[in-house]
Amino acid sequence: MSRKVKYSIEEKLNAVQNYLDGKESMYSIANRFGIDVSSVSLWVNKYKAMGVDAFSTNQNKHYTKEEKEQAIAAYLHGEGSLMSICKKFKIHSTTQLRNWIKKYNGHEELKASETGVIIPGLSEPPVRTLRATIPENESHIFR
Repeated sequence: MSRKVKYSIEEKLNAVQNYLDGKESMYSIANRFGIDVSSVSLWVNKYKAMGVDAFSTNQNKHYTKEEKEQAIAAYLHGEGSLMSICKKFKIHSTTQLRNWIKKYNGHEELKASETGVIIPGLSEPPVRTLRATIPENESHIFR
């Protein structure tokens, strides 16, 4: 069984910057690091959402119930795409936001993950009667 290799913040930032600058493709970066292209895509998406801070911690980010509700409400009110909402709320992955929306639409309870901070200026919780209208270009997400 192979061992998971950890790459330094500098290596990840350099790879992401090369991709964003058009110097390398995700595939060439993946080949250079000996990783799957999905890992490079994850690095790029995390960087787009969090900036340099995306690589500065090895711990998972925890979100309060209120943070989750605020992000869902912003998406349901059409304040942006999944990616832009993730950037605004510093959510590492659009998959995470999609999962929260699926729970919300399925009337499942959203729970706080261990710790988190409420984002200032966004205290209005989502309206329970409002359900996601998924744009055609994102409809594959909820299948």
